[in-house]
Amino acid sequence: MEPFTKPQRIDLRLLLGPPGSGKSYLSHQLMVARMLERPGLCIAHNPMGDFPEADYEISGLDWERFDWDDFPLHSILVLDEIELICPITAPSSNTIRRILNLCRHRDYTIIAASRRPAAIHRDLTSFATKTYLFQTNEPRDIRFMREKYGDIVADQVMQAKRFKPIILGD
Repeated sequence: MEPFTKPQRIDLRLLLGPPGSGKSYLSHQLMVARMLERPGLCIAHNPMGDFPEADYEISGLDWERFDWDDFPLHSILVLDEIELICPITAPSSNTIRRILNLCRHRDYTIIAASRRPAAIHRDLTSFATKTYLFQTNEPRDIRFMREKYGDIVADQVMQAKRFKPIILGD
C-alpha cells in the first residue's frame, strides 16, 4: 500500500450539461491532457464504456468496497453520469465524502460529468475546482445554477453556444 500524500485541495473537474452537449468529448480531452502532465493510472467509470484511453474501465462498481490500494497516487478518476454514483438523495456522510477524501489524500484528479446538475449531491459540487457548464434550458438545472452560481451565470448558460461551455474556477 502506498502512503497517503499530504492532504491538499482536491483537483475536481465537473462537466455539467445535457446529452450531446460535448461533455464526453471534453472529458476525453481533459483526461488525455492530465495523463501527459503527470504519471499515474487512469480509471474510468462509464455505463457506456467508451474511454479507450483509460488504463482501467469499471462499471457496476460498489464504491464502498472498492480497493483503492490497487491504484497508485496521482491517478485520474473519470466518472461519467456522476449523478448515478453521487445522487442528491444520498446521505452526505457515506460514499461521496469517502471518495472525495481518498482522492484528496491520494492526489487523484477527478473528472466527473453529469447530464443533470440538479441531481448531483452538493458535497460533490462544493469541492469542484473547475466547472464546465454546457448550454441547457432545463428548468430544474437552471434553478440549481441560479442558486449555486447566480443569475448572471445561469443566463449565460441558457444563451451559450453548443459545445462551448461556460468555465468557472481555477
